[in-house]
Amino acid sequence: MAEICEKLLTEPQRFVASFDRPNIRYRVVEKPKDKDGALQLLVNFIKNEHPGECGIVYGFSRATVEAAADYLCAHGINATSYHAGFDAAVRQERQNRFLTSDSLVMCATIAFGMGINKPDVRFVAHIDMPKSIENYFQETGRAGRDGKRSYAVLLWNGVDVRRARQIEDVSFPSLEYVEDIYQKLHAFFEIPYDAG
Repeated sequence: MAEICEKLLTEPQRFVASFDRPNIRYRVVEKPKDKDGALQLLVNFIKNEHPGECGIVYGFSRATVEAAADYLCAHGINATSYHAGFDAAVRQERQNRFLTSDSLVMCATIAFGMGINKPDVRFVAHIDMPKSIENYFQETGRAGRDGKRSYAVLLWNGVDVRRARQIEDVSFPSLEYVEDIYQKLHAFFEIPYDAG
């Protein structure tokens, strides 16, 4: 790396930093297999631990994040959804609303978050397994940028693994790739892995 920098740049500077975020507390919770049970778990988490605070809830699909936002709103939580299926004006309006709010929960696919530097995000919750451990750390890293205590919660169950194995999406080029991702996530969180 140093040789490449020396050849391509004049007097290059090197910045090395850790991705360790000691202010973020990680939690893994097994979720019920029914959708409403999982969403109720999310409602309880927000109402009991983060009432009136900003957070991001990541889901795998557009339908999932829209359903999550509707469910949260129906239970008295200020929430909206964000995904690539909305036109640019809607996405911009919702992003601006999130950036200026001190109490909005954004339910989003991974289309949301790049370039977002909101310091007071108190939690990031995943209601579906993330695509990779790298994605997971990037997404959870959007919490607590002000250095204050924040939380990352991963809701999971065995259905998530089986669902991922069935997805015919270019982002998962092979079953082996999908299984590798989930093995890493399970190892990281010390969750028993069942390829089922």
